[in-house]
Amino acid sequence: RAQMTLAGYAHVAQVVAPGEYSVRGGLVDLFPMGSPLPYRMDLFDNEIESIRTFDADTQRSIYPVKEIRLLPAREFPLDKAGQDTFRRNFREKFEGDPSKSRLYKDVSAGLAPPGIEYYLPLFFENSATLFDYLPQDSMLCLYQGLESAAQNFWRDTQSRYKLLSGDRDRPLLPPQELFLPVENLFAALKPYPRIELSTDTQDSALGTQHSTLPLPPIQVDRRADNPVSRLQQFMAGFDGRILLLAESLGRRETMLQFLTEHGLKPVVCEGYDDFLASGEKF
Repeated sequence: RAQMTLAGYAHVAQVVAPGEYSVRGGLVDLFPMGSPLPYRMDLFDNEIESIRTFDADTQRSIYPVKEIRLLPAREFPLDKAGQDTFRRNFREKFEGDPSKSRLYKDVSAGLAPPGIEYYLPLFFENSATLFDYLPQDSMLCLYQGLESAAQNFWRDTQSRYKLLSGDRDRPLLPPQELFLPVENLFAALKPYPRIELSTDTQDSALGTQHSTLPLPPIQVDRRADNPVSRLQQFMAGFDGRILLLAESLGRRETMLQFLTEHGLKPVVCEGYDDFLASGEKF
């Protein structure tokens, strides 16, 4: 429990979301960050007898695994070294007596108050962006309206900063220390090959470039008499082929079982090439 708390996980009565764990007698339920499914460890005294994935909605076990790889629940450390780095950077960034700040006192006590994510750079000597992790040969897929969305986000962020930056109990970091300015974002995008999706059908010398459209609501409604009715209606009116993606093999089996129980029988493909070769609609 001490290790889970140090990693930022919350103890709950029933695990339903990433970042939670539960201890009930000889059972330990754990939902790691980045995992599509939670895990259930069955203990025999002080030894782990078995580890199985389970469905958070039904609480039913799915398949056994040999090990769990656990990511911290937060992107910053709350151990002594992390607290020391935070306090040092906090004193450098903000004027006044830090002991009067509730935020400063909470972090010094090993707590993670709401909104602490907006102080992430204070836990490290340097921070990175998504582009520091992308492989050099990545191809990016950009949807139409990216620039206007980025401009709106930056404008709203600047407005909130000006409105709330006068609170001495909770001083704010400037937006440029937390987010990429718009010009920096597009400068970082420039070196990568890109596919730009458009919502308009255009005629060009190369022929007609077909537009893209967002999906209608097709999500599962577990409370309905037929939970997959929206998906079935979409399939009935759509002439093209349909590809469903799963995050992992375990998630694929869970989806396949659920869809089969409600009369849908998708063909399982190991990859996109298999899907193209199969010729099946779904």
